[in-house]
Amino acid sequence: MARSKSLQREGMDRLVTAGVSRVMVLVPPWVLLVALLPVGAVSHWLWGDAPAVTWTTLVGTLATVALTALTWMVARDRALLGRAHSTVTPPRPDCGSSSRTSPASRTR
Repeated sequence: MARSKSLQREGMDRLVTAGVSRVMVLVPPWVLLVALLPVGAVSHWLWGDAPAVTWTTLVGTLATVALTALTWMVARDRALLGRAHSTVTPPRPDCGSSSRTSPASRTR
C-alpha cells in the first residue's frame, strides 16, 4: 500500500512539474510586454512630437528588423513553421507606433 502511494505521489509530482514547465514557457513574453508598456509611454512622451518622431520611428524599425533576424537565427533548430511563428510573434519595439500615425495625433 505504501508503495502504491509513493508511485501516486511521484506521478503527481511529474504532472505538476510538466504543467509548471508549460506555463513558464508562455510567461516571459507577457512579462516583457507588461514591462515595455511604461517604456513605450515614456518614449512617446519624450520623442512623440516632430521631428523626433521620424527618427524614433526609424530606430524602432531598425530594431524590429534586428530582432526579427536574431529570432530567425536563434530558432534554427526548429522546423520551418516553428521558425516562422517564433519570428513573427515576439513583441516588437515599435508595437505602439500606430498611435503616432493616427489622424488624431497628426493634428497636434
